[in-house]
This record gives sequence, C-alpha cells and structure tokens, in this order.
Amino acid sequence: GSMLNVTNEDHMRELQRIAVEESPNGIPLIFARDVIHGYKTIFPIPLGQAAAWNP
Repeated sequence: GSMLNVTNEDHMRELQRIAVEESPNGIPLIFARDVIHGYKTIFPIPLGQAAAWNP
C-alpha cells in the first residue's frame, strides 16, 4: 500500500512497523508526497502543462 502526506518520521516508522510485522504478507508501505495541486506555489504541475499541449 501507500501512504500520502505523512510527514512525521516517528509516525512513518510506526506505520511501517505495523505493515511489516503485523500484516499477513509483511509488505512494506510506500510513502510519498501528493503534490497534484502544486506545492506551495501558483505554478502549474507538469501533468497540467503536458495536457495543455502548450509547454
């Protein structure tokens, strides 16, 4: 599975421990930041630029 926008390192470690040690398959999580709406900027994201056909 994946976890989006988890920024606290201790929280990430605990979630990872639960995923690996307490789940039947022991598959680790993937942590990522969701920046689909931009990251504190007003610039368009690359996906929006590509969809516009006008880079």
